[in-house]
Amino acid sequence: MAGKQLRAGINYAFIYNNFDWDNNGSYNFLLQGSSGSGKTFDALIFIITYCTNYKNKGLRILISRETYSATKDTVLADFIRILKDHGLYDEKYHVQSHPQKYILEGNTISFKGRDESSSHGQRNDLIYFNELMNDDNSSAFDQLEGRLSGIFIADYNPKYTAHWVYDKIKSRPDVKFLKTTFLTCAFLPPKERLAKLRYEPTHPEDRRLPMKDRRPHPVNIAAGTVDEYMWRVYGEGEAAAAEGIIFQHVTWIDRFPDGMGFIYGMDFGYTVDPCVIVKYAEDDYNIWAEWLSYEPMETPEAINEHALATGLNVKTKTFADSSDKHISENKGAIEFVKGLKALGWSNIEKVKKTKSIMYWITSMKKKKIHIVQNQYYKEAKREQENYRLKTINGFQINQPIDKFNHGWDGTRYGHIGWNTKKQKAFW
Repeated sequence: MAGKQLRAGINYAFIYNNFDWDNNGSYNFLLQGSSGSGKTFDALIFIITYCTNYKNKGLRILISRETYSATKDTVLADFIRILKDHGLYDEKYHVQSHPQKYILEGNTISFKGRDESSSHGQRNDLIYFNELMNDDNSSAFDQLEGRLSGIFIADYNPKYTAHWVYDKIKSRPDVKFLKTTFLTCAFLPPKERLAKLRYEPTHPEDRRLPMKDRRPHPVNIAAGTVDEYMWRVYGEGEAAAAEGIIFQHVTWIDRFPDGMGFIYGMDFGYTVDPCVIVKYAEDDYNIWAEWLSYEPMETPEAINEHALATGLNVKTKTFADSSDKHISENKGAIEFVKGLKALGWSNIEKVKKTKSIMYWITSMKKKKIHIVQNQYYKEAKREQENYRLKTINGFQINQPIDKFNHGWDGTRYGHIGWNTKKQKAFW
């Protein structure tokens, strides 16, 4: 291979040494680490090595983030930079039309967003899932792995304490796991390293001790640069609870109260995001909600089938997301509320978003919120622990993130409907 010797770190050595080169792999790899720990660069360098070792085999490699835009702006840019830095880049092998590809040593590396995945895509010999924890659910991962003939590499910053990555991937016997931090990365620029060290809240000499036993940092606290969450996640590569959680106080109950009139709230989800139907009721002091679905449903017919199979009353008053139009890959333009009305949902209507999201969130937080702990408890708990306010340059703003909100949006639509129209009771 022409050019400079490839510079690689701990993550690369871990993958390389555990990869079965005689049989095109046997284990998958999950890399957890702080920002700057070298996960992305090491994974990309391994892919270059993979293409070199399997020269002219016509293998297909997919590299993806949550969207094509994110893929192009980050991991694709890093890949091209690595090739150029090592004298390996040749423009004639770079297909720059959407989606971009690079032909390396007779193998094809494609760059796509995971939101572009469907059940009818090409098969791959290796997939690199970059920043997998940016995905709210496992739908795209499941579809892509279902068409994978070899192994996957996935990495993430552990910015959530509860996530499907922990539940579905980390515990698998066919997955090799490694945790690293920026402190073990030999190639991190000194200024970037110093910027991360400013977050550290405790004495550097005490890093091996439990947090409760560490002394305060001798400089950072006085300088006002300490951020414990940022240090835990992006410094030490450990999962930590995010600040600014919107619904911190939720009471989990075993069942929806008997004999109580209710309505439904519905947040649509099409291919990746889940469609959440919420059974909803409230009084002067309480809110009760039960999430009755949590999976993508691409058509009104799919929603109706789910409702009938699970015993939902489609005649019950339902308040749905006003953004209900979807362009399906197979069926063209779909209007969900119109389609559901045609299927017998005679009492469904779109919520009127005349007031802000934060207005209705604040309104909900004035009451005690009860959530039924049913088969969707893991999904509900994950959203409860991770739905939070946005942070810009270290400061929280009065606006929620657009993640971990599908069940909460369905619950909010129930709250909007309950408080903007006089409701009849439905059982």
